Parts: sequence; structure tokens; C-alpha cells
Amino acid sequence: MADAPRGAAPFRTIEALAERCGHYCWTESRLFALTGAWSALRCDAHPEVVVRLSEMSTEHALLATQWGDRLPVRAGVDAAALVVAPPGPLAEALALLATAPSALAGLAGLVAVVLPRVLASYREDLEHASPVSEAPVRAVLGAAIRASEGEISAGQGLLAGLVLPPETAAISSQFCQQMERPFEGSRGIVPAARAS
Repeated sequence: MADAPRGAAPFRTIEALAERCGHYCWTESRLFALTGAWSALRCDAHPEVVVRLSEMSTEHALLATQWGDRLPVRAGVDAAALVVAPPGPLAEALALLATAPSALAGLAGLVAVVLPRVLASYREDLEHASPVSEAPVRAVLGAAIRASEGEISAGQGLLAGLVLPPETAAISSQFCQQMERPFEGSRGIVPAARAS
């Protein structure tokens, strides 16, 4: 196949696009589960942290549903089988995130480490998505980008405004450093979008 003209979106097969949507559905489903579980930990978090996590949980549930709606519905395709972790460090990072010592540390790891990488992947995919053949996927990518940007900004602002005991702040900081480890030497959370 000839290379796409300069500036044109590379062609992706329906299978490649379905795989990518499945990876994003898995990612958003995991983020929904994590943020929802942390929002239930009312004993260790400031009320505003609980509210923020609850709002984030709702947003991730919506995005997971939208990605699931973009999976192919046709004979011979098991859409549920496409909802798997992407190759690379994200599954390990989210497993580590699930071990956060508190909801506060989980929120810190999420907005400082994980969401910026998910956002970068969404942006890269939007840049490569065809406005003609991938319009429904582009719509979800746009919504996911806006949601991720908002969550990062609001989460970082919330964390910066909290007055935390030094020990609590140190625990969150150390956890964020641990969260960086799965991503060392990695370019992103999913393989780069490429021409097929």
C-alpha cells in the first residue's frame, strides 16, 4: 500500500480500530472501578477528595460505555473479547495504582502519572484518526481528551489546595514516584497509531 499523503490520516483496518477501542474501553473501565472504590473510602479522605473521585468515577463509566459502543457489532466478532489491557505498561501501572495506601495517594498517582499518559495517547490517536472513516471514534476521543484535561486540572488544583500533614504529603509523593516505575523506558500506554 502506498504511503498516505503528507498530513493525511493513515488508514487503519476495522480490526486495528476495534482493538484500539477495546483497549480504551478496558482502560476507562479500570479507571471507573478504581475511582469508584476510592470514593467509597470516606474514612481516609477529605470530603472534597471523595466528591472529586466520585465525579471522576462517573466520567470514566461514561467513557467506558462510549468506547464499548464503538466496538464492532457483526457476525463472527466477539466484542467483549476485544476489551483487554493494551500491551505495554498500563496494566501494571493500574494494578499498582489499585494498591494506593489511601484515596488521597490514589488521586495523586492518577492525576500526576496515569491520566497525563492516557491523555497523551488520546491526543496522538485523534491526530491520526481519519475524519471520514473514523468520525465516531474521533467524537469519543474528543470527549475523552476534554474529560482527561478537566480531571487533571481539577485534581491537581484540589491536591495543591489541601493542607496536609507532612507525613501524608510524603506518602503521596512516594507513591507517585512508585507509579512512574512501570512507565520507565516506555513511550506511551498503547502502541502508536500506525498505517496498516
